[in-house]
Amino acid sequence: MIRAALLAAALLAFGCATAKGLVVETIHQDIDGDGKPDSVTLSLTTEPNEPGDFNRIALSLTASGKHFTFEDDGLWIPIHRNDLGSSPRRSVANLMHSNKLILAKAVEGDYLLMMIGYLYASDPQKLTVIRLSKAGAKVVLSHEMDLEEFGDIDHDGKTDIVGAMVSEPMGPDCHSYDPDVVYSLRDTFRFNRRLTERYDRQHDGFYAADDKKYLVMERQHGKRELLPESEFNRCSK
Repeated sequence: MIRAALLAAALLAFGCATAKGLVVETIHQDIDGDGKPDSVTLSLTTEPNEPGDFNRIALSLTASGKHFTFEDDGLWIPIHRNDLGSSPRRSVANLMHSNKLILAKAVEGDYLLMMIGYLYASDPQKLTVIRLSKAGAKVVLSHEMDLEEFGDIDHDGKTDIVGAMVSEPMGPDCHSYDPDVVYSLRDTFRFNRRLTERYDRQHDGFYAADDKKYLVMERQHGKRELLPESEFNRCSK
């Protein structure tokens, strides 16, 4: 009871507390490209047990009069420059008038609203993507990965997202094999094995599609080598 009262007091102190939780921020901006300002409300509906600002996003689209609410088990955090992609050529041009969301235009012409989940030490961030179209708004991607690249990678007229995983060190010169992954937008973002293999071979020089265990050895002059389990003893202890 005392803990609940303290939480309620904190909500009142830091924002607008309602039956739906703490309203963290409300943004009035055109988010679906129809030229009319829409409403985006970010809220905190749970007692925080990890860093983050909000776990619920409510969208009110002016032209259609439709309302959509999305909620996550974890918390979404503010956006930083390095969250927009590591590739200058294919980083996200953020159109959102807030530091808590990413708004980007898809190759197909629709708009994509993105949220970043809290990054734990050994895990990548959680990337959540909402697609805004004439049909409304729906989650088209929710996956633990860092945003690496955004755009049409293979020039097929479809939006691609490259996600980077977090590798674990396995000695001074080796780390776990966690290849970058490519998701391509269809009705939702779907894993694209063909593009994933092509991307990893271009950037790392190798790709392993099977479920066997591998390590990556960092060699001189920036060269890397993929080691099968039978050669793990080559890694320094």
